[in-house]
Amino acid sequence: MLISNRFTFNQFDSGVVLVGMDASELQSLIKIHQEPGDSTKGTVAYLPDDVIENTLKAFAINCTPLPGKTDCGPTGRYIAPPTTPGQLGGRVFFRSPSFFRADLSAVKKFQIRESMNLELRMEFLDAFNNINFFVADPNGVVATFPGPAPGLAANNANFGRTSFAYRYLSTTSDPGGRLIQLVARFNF
Repeated sequence: MLISNRFTFNQFDSGVVLVGMDASELQSLIKIHQEPGDSTKGTVAYLPDDVIENTLKAFAINCTPLPGKTDCGPTGRYIAPPTTPGQLGGRVFFRSPSFFRADLSAVKKFQIRESMNLELRMEFLDAFNNINFFVADPNGVVATFPGPAPGLAANNANFGRTSFAYRYLSTTSDPGGRLIQLVARFNF
């Protein structure tokens, strides 16, 4: 959910305004890709660079106003705070990028006796070493995007970028990349 991190008269978030696009177009723009400066920051982008830059301009973050102007003047498509008096923005919900993970295993059983066998197994967790990124903190806590509500605050210098990669630590201590396990099991 996108929020502006600006409050209304009733102290709830005022939402955001989509300029030059609607919610379905915004959803179609969400794809993980790496911008040239992202490798030094340890992040990847999930929105196109023009949307990120114009959104930061709309919120007056990291921008220098043109001579004789008080704002940075975003152009094209962007996400903005509702600044018109009486206007309330919307809370925009979207889906994260697709998730792909292939776990494979190969098993060979050697019969020793009628009731005994030796099983050798090779397991490949994330066999194709595909990195899956989350748009926000997977724990549901807004860690790098400050705000009172769970969501992505568009008024943050890190907006449009993420550093949260998939890790499954509950049972396999999976660090998030390819993991190969060799298992030998004697069944009797």
